Amino acid sequence: MLKRKKKRILRLVAFFTICWTAVLAGFYSWSIKSELGQTYELSKYQAQAFFQDIVTTRYWNAEHGGVYVPVTDTTQPNLYLKDQQRDITTKSGLKLTKINPAYMTRQIGELAEKRNQVWFHITSNNPIRPKNAPDKWESDILKSFESGLKDFAEFSESEAGTKVFRYMAPLWVEPACLKCHLTQGYKKGDLRGGISVTIDAESIIRTQKNQIIKLTVLHISIWAIGVLILLFGGYLQNKDITHLTEVS
Repeated sequence: MLKRKKKRILRLVAFFTICWTAVLAGFYSWSIKSELGQTYELSKYQAQAFFQDIVTTRYWNAEHGGVYVPVTDTTQPNLYLKDQQRDITTKSGLKLTKINPAYMTRQIGELAEKRNQVWFHITSNNPIRPKNAPDKWESDILKSFESGLKDFAEFSESEAGTKVFRYMAPLWVEPACLKCHLTQGYKKGDLRGGISVTIDAESIIRTQKNQIIKLTVLHISIWAIGVLILLFGGYLQNKDITHLTEVS
């Protein structure tokens, strides 16, 4: 009789331990999924912000028909800009060259790479400048834009083997764009190309891993405490049954 009661308590403890483990495993799985999703969304939001800043700046430039800046060692005349007024000289002798949206985007990208570990690449399947040709990742996404894809983002690995976050969104032809691209046969509303944004994700991934470790330790600790409580409860039940049996 006593053995049967003790076995029953043991089975109950085992049953509740399994249930407790299943519940904690579910919460743990949800927490990890939530952490991964949050990291992705925050990274995408950051990349989208960079993209929108570039698009707004490009639009401002295009609305003004380009802007003139002094010719320097780092800012040489744009060989791909077909404009009779590309280069001018002021009355004081200062040489100026016109910066169009594409050239400006490239220069901002180079500056951002040095200062913020962010890379911009303006690209198209029909580029005027050969270096603006897309890589395979960009080319595949450009084709998807033609099929209606709004944008695309993912964690990836750079050629150097480091973790990066890549985001890309399309550039649509607007009236101001036709000043430079009308000769290519574009019209308003056509897909002109896209801008890809690459962010160094090493620190992001490192922070994510640390957070996952904390979540893992927390859930294991809670699970262990729950199991200890169940085992201690089973022990007390067995002790009470043994005591009652001896008394009777």
